[in-house]
Amino acid sequence: MLSEGSKIDRFRSSAFTGLMVVSFANLLNYFDRGIFFLMLEPISKEFSFTDTQLGSLAGAFAVLFAFMSLPLAWAADKTRRLTVIGVCTAIWSLATAATGLANSYWQLFAARIGVGMGEAGCLPAGTSLIGDYYPAERRSRAMSIFQGAGLVGSMLGLMVVGMLADQVGWRMALIYASLPGFLLAPLALWLREPKRGGQDVSGKTELAWLPAVRLLVRSPAYLMLLVAITCLSLGFSTIGSWGPTYFIRAFQLSLTEVGFMFGLAFGMSAAAGTFLGGFVTSKLVARNRNWEFWVPSAACALAVPLFQLALAATTVTLGFVLVGVASFVAFFCYGPIMSVYHIVSPPAARATAVAAGACLAGIIGSFGGPLAVGWLTDAFRPEHGDDALRYALSLVMLVLLVPAALYALAGRFAFAQKDRDLLLDQPQNIA
Repeated sequence: MLSEGSKIDRFRSSAFTGLMVVSFANLLNYFDRGIFFLMLEPISKEFSFTDTQLGSLAGAFAVLFAFMSLPLAWAADKTRRLTVIGVCTAIWSLATAATGLANSYWQLFAARIGVGMGEAGCLPAGTSLIGDYYPAERRSRAMSIFQGAGLVGSMLGLMVVGMLADQVGWRMALIYASLPGFLLAPLALWLREPKRGGQDVSGKTELAWLPAVRLLVRSPAYLMLLVAITCLSLGFSTIGSWGPTYFIRAFQLSLTEVGFMFGLAFGMSAAAGTFLGGFVTSKLVARNRNWEFWVPSAACALAVPLFQLALAATTVTLGFVLVGVASFVAFFCYGPIMSVYHIVSPPAARATAVAAGACLAGIIGSFGGPLAVGWLTDAFRPEHGDDALRYALSLVMLVLLVPAALYALAGRFAFAQKDRDLLLDQPQNIA
């Protein structure tokens, strides 16, 4: 019979505990990131900002998120990853609270940059840990839980903080939202770290970091993944950041109403798509490893017309239903897009491989997408009036056609002979 100390030690070391903690960190990551998007309209009214300014604030977190992704990924590849997650959680929670205290555009911008600096460490460290908690055949499902937790965080943030903001104002709502992160940070520091590369079957787990990075930049499949994840981030950030404001303006909804309905339509549907997508992909991968590329390709291709229909809807109910369907389909790809990094990257540079994608996705996607929509809305307003935001969103969402093509193409290159030296989890039954 296990002693009390042995039970605690097993709890601290188990893959399930680790997955739950890093997934909850990702939940809070998206919770704190996403609630600001709901506050764009009341912030605009308080400070009289243009939509271009709102767009820059919506994407401001991506500035340091992008630039800190690679240094924090290097830290995750070379040091204790759970420490990276614990410290970063405390940083973004503090910055979220600071956002509620800001009194000018530049103070808001600086606080949002601080959120991005903290959140930059969660994705590379978390995905690297999951790669060492679970073997290849279970990894896509575990990644879907991790990614899906973030989308649940977005949903909860919109629903809970929307109601809270109507009661206590947007400032206090942000301060209250920051509190859970201060509780999670010490828990992450307390857990035990898994052995790096312990789930890989290849002899390359001891490859040094710099040679591993050199392998990455010579991989056509990996370079395609970088472009694909950047365009994917641009599309998802666009609808996630401007979606609530669009429904507020188009249908005159309150923060409580749009938070609840957009949270269900976008957040819950995206989370459901992510979880089911990971489960289905794990089943399909057992027959053919290429499904990890084919599922994201199909999901992006199908999502484009669905989002266009949602933005063309003339009633609020139809609009939210179509956003829900489009989000469910689009986020079917969310687990596999993280799992495919493990196909084309050695363990020594796995966090770096993810972070390089996060860096480009942050600068071009998460910052450029919301900013582009804000700029286009201001540009379209003289001619299209109240429909300017609708046209801007419709135009930018077409970018999802790019990852639809690139994921399909990357799958062919990933399993080609010239990339086989990167395949650490040996595929079977490759078409």
